Amino acid sequence: MSEVWQNSDTWSYSPHTGCVLKERFKGKLFDSYFGKSSHPKQNHSLKIFLRINLKQVNNQTTALDSKKRSFPVKNWTPEEWYDFTTQFERQSNLWNNRFWLIPPKYFSLMDVEFGGRKMRPNMHCRLITEVTNSPSNGHRTIDVVNLDVDSIKKQRGINPGSGTFKSNAHHLDSLDIKPRNVSYEDDQGVEHTIKNRYTIAHELGHAIGLKHIGVLKSTEQCTFAISLKKHGIKNVSSHLARGSNAEVCYGEYDSLGLAENIMGLGTKFEEINAQPWIDRVAMHTNTVARDWRILLAPTAPKAII
Repeated sequence: MSEVWQNSDTWSYSPHTGCVLKERFKGKLFDSYFGKSSHPKQNHSLKIFLRINLKQVNNQTTALDSKKRSFPVKNWTPEEWYDFTTQFERQSNLWNNRFWLIPPKYFSLMDVEFGGRKMRPNMHCRLITEVTNSPSNGHRTIDVVNLDVDSIKKQRGINPGSGTFKSNAHHLDSLDIKPRNVSYEDDQGVEHTIKNRYTIAHELGHAIGLKHIGVLKSTEQCTFAISLKKHGIKNVSSHLARGSNAEVCYGEYDSLGLAENIMGLGTKFEEINAQPWIDRVAMHTNTVARDWRILLAPTAPKAII
């Protein structure tokens, strides 16, 4: 395979060409690399490369969160920034070792001979997140504020934690490096607690193109919330407000367990979260994305009978 980078934005499926192997794709959201294993009993890898420009917010005393609420902030120290970037990369690693893609039966270009048999490797999915200081070199820029915890305690009488400042895909705060417990109510009115919710891991899901779980699964309540916003209807219940960012699109007030997905309020990874890799593997191989199967546990290459 060559070192030429293909453009994912101009790619289209070509059924008359047949299966191919293209090593590198670049794109607005992320780049991807098809890594072929050198051993027949090892899986190949499909790596998503995401370059994030983390921008320190300094020289201001307040900052607005995604709900337009003002919070006191302070300048970053080198030690604080090092801690933040280190934990940022660790939360990115939560996306690794989650998905394995099983090739369709007709895709034989990866088959290898071993012990007198043909082996068919699978695709091990990985996310490689690189923190860059250059906006022009990043796939996206995220502003990061350093919350002035002491001032928040004095002004509001609370001990702030992750989630106090409402972050989003383009704005994070210094406390987002710490996991937190969150509660949600299901459609039966029963309250549940999710332990160790990771804000950064959730936002990185958005960075690689994933919507909230209610959008991904086209749930009835989330679809309704989106329709309300689309038609400019503002006098609605709080759990339906903000369209695709509505509480119901995070999985709240819906079927048990929906909110526990990483693109909801939780830490659970499901097949639907592998969509960025599924879409890219189709590009790398000129195959149909839906023909690839997704497994949530490691599976070794199989002998072709």
